[in-house]
Amino acid sequence: LTQLTRPANFPGIVLFHMLGIYLALQHVGHLSQYWHVLLADPTMWLVLTALILTSSTSMVVNDYYDFKLGRDTDPDALAPRGGENSRLPLPLVRRYVSYLYGAALVCSTVLPSISTRICVMGALMLTFEYTKHLKPIPWLKNVVCAALIAWSPWTSGSAALYQIQQQTTTAATTGFHNLPVWQIPSLWRLVTILFVGFVGREMTMDCNDVQGDAGAGVQTVPVLYGTRFASRIGLAASGIVALLATAVPARDVWRLIQDQTSLVPIWQILKTRVVGRLALAVLGSSMLLRRGWQVFQTEGKNPQVVDRAVGEGLISVLFVLGSFV
Repeated sequence: LTQLTRPANFPGIVLFHMLGIYLALQHVGHLSQYWHVLLADPTMWLVLTALILTSSTSMVVNDYYDFKLGRDTDPDALAPRGGENSRLPLPLVRRYVSYLYGAALVCSTVLPSISTRICVMGALMLTFEYTKHLKPIPWLKNVVCAALIAWSPWTSGSAALYQIQQQTTTAATTGFHNLPVWQIPSLWRLVTILFVGFVGREMTMDCNDVQGDAGAGVQTVPVLYGTRFASRIGLAASGIVALLATAVPARDVWRLIQDQTSLVPIWQILKTRVVGRLALAVLGSSMLLRRGWQVFQTEGKNPQVVDRAVGEGLISVLFVLGSFV
């Protein structure tokens, strides 16, 4: 049962959680309290638990309805250990997912702010409706999947911002009292990068599932418009991610050069953090664009090329996320 929740996704959730907190505290000038908020505040552990439960429910309920509705004809689809004898019965899976949803709902009641609770509750509603009602709708399937992922740092950043506002006695004089999380530009940029990037990734992944999706009646973009069109969307998404990832670090480096060229040797400028951020953004973006271009050249019809693009895409995301730090 536990394997149905895809534990391999949990490290990514933790990373998004940590980065959301980091960007929120950085914006309000309380980055020195990062590790305290992240590790010593029980509320933030509840937020992380809610995010993991949300991800887990989405995985289990997707497998459950895919198998029940006949979209997944693999006899071992609900058998994480493999083999017909170890296949999990649907009533057991249904009970398990109800427990997960119950735990997530209880957890959401003790989250620290209204915006955080709205994010978690909205995500839970989407996971419940996704496979049965939203997945068959073209485009919406990819948008919902990407939105669920992009919400993670936003949720954590909102909670951290609320906690630091409650803890500090000088909030009214530091200029961020009741500051809403949607006024933090760096979080907006991160959420947009994750959303656009994972829309493209989901579109690319669907290229390898055209026959199965068409046979099961799932109208994905590659099924409706062909893998060539889907590969173009994937490449366009990679380009947008690359632009968003590199624009701000490049601007910061340019400003640094303009301000200090006459005073500081260029080699010292190259050792600064802003240059490191740009290097990480360029490296991650280059990897993403390279694989996206390869999928585009093969029109999404080469399964090996698609698999490499999807796998390396996760690595490139790490470099892009690193450019925020």
